[in-house]
Amino acid sequence: MRIQKMNSQYMTDTKPLEYELLNEIARERMITQANLSDRLGITDGSMNWCIKQLIYRGWIERDRNTT
Repeated sequence: MRIQKMNSQYMTDTKPLEYELLNEIARERMITQANLSDRLGITDGSMNWCIKQLIYRGWIERDRNTT
């Protein structure tokens, strides 16, 4: 599974971890969730929760096609 950043008009109420996550995704558009967890030093569960929040807000989307 890969994670990619989507365009977002409004970036309000961003938590520090979410901001770091978005920065990492901006650096490497097609990064894996496991790589994000390693880079930010958080558990897979915390990363999963954070990603779900950003998906819900429409700021990122998951691409389940791994090629």
